[in-house]
Amino acid sequence: MIRKTFFLMCILSVCFIGLTGCTEQKVSDIYETNISQNKVSNIESSSQNNIEKKITLSYQSISNEVFYVNEGESAEIKNRKDDYLVIVEEVRAVDNISEFSEIMDQTYEDNIKYWYENIDNNAKLNNNGTLKPDVTGVDRIFLLVKLSITNNSDKKSVFNSSGFKTFNIDREQNKYKVLSEGFEFIDKADEEPVAKNHLTLQAGETKEIVIGSAVPKEIITGYTMVRKEGESGYKDVVAEGSSLESLYMYYSVTGDMFPKGTNVFKLDVEYAGK
Repeated sequence: MIRKTFFLMCILSVCFIGLTGCTEQKVSDIYETNISQNKVSNIESSSQNNIEKKITLSYQSISNEVFYVNEGESAEIKNRKDDYLVIVEEVRAVDNISEFSEIMDQTYEDNIKYWYENIDNNAKLNNNGTLKPDVTGVDRIFLLVKLSITNNSDKKSVFNSSGFKTFNIDREQNKYKVLSEGFEFIDKADEEPVAKNHLTLQAGETKEIVIGSAVPKEIITGYTMVRKEGESGYKDVVAEGSSLESLYMYYSVTGDMFPKGTNVFKLDVEYAGK
């Protein structure tokens, strides 16, 4: 276990000034993880301008029966409008955007780099191609998943990679913890001025694609949100172990957590870094 302290300068006045009405959903808007079911405790406030709020990010139970799918196996993902057949072929974690060419064509790597630098306005990317830490100060890494996807429906469909959520799952305890709320980009995404996570598939069409996102390198289990003298940030960040272990993803566009019969894909990550 490691403890990290990070004080990020940002303006969160709306949330902190109205602390008594600041819900955990607002916290999840600030931090890139769904913590709506986690515990908030140890609130200390000597004044409106000096507030500390301790957040515990605990594992949650998987209450329904789900089906685990290994790399190379096919499984369906469905919602009200769409029906896809998916096979996970390869999973990589890389530290630098220049390493994308190990799993995708150079042209697509350049397109994604352009998106990070110009559309995302370098909010996540350093000048050297590595990722900036997340808002809590924990280092991030690129997670890349190569998969085959087939549109099983009889009409055109637009696949959205943000529907694939990633989780650390303890299968013995049947519990999960959210790692990422969705994949940010597809290497062969439709040509759009903003989004890079949409892919149009004709009826019956199959494509091999790479979906990717920036994720924390470690499993964050808690932190303290602080507002002091008009400045806001995080301290006492607690992280336990690599986020690349016991990693899974499943597809949902409804917000429901592990509905009955969900196909959950195991991600066996190759990572050459530390």
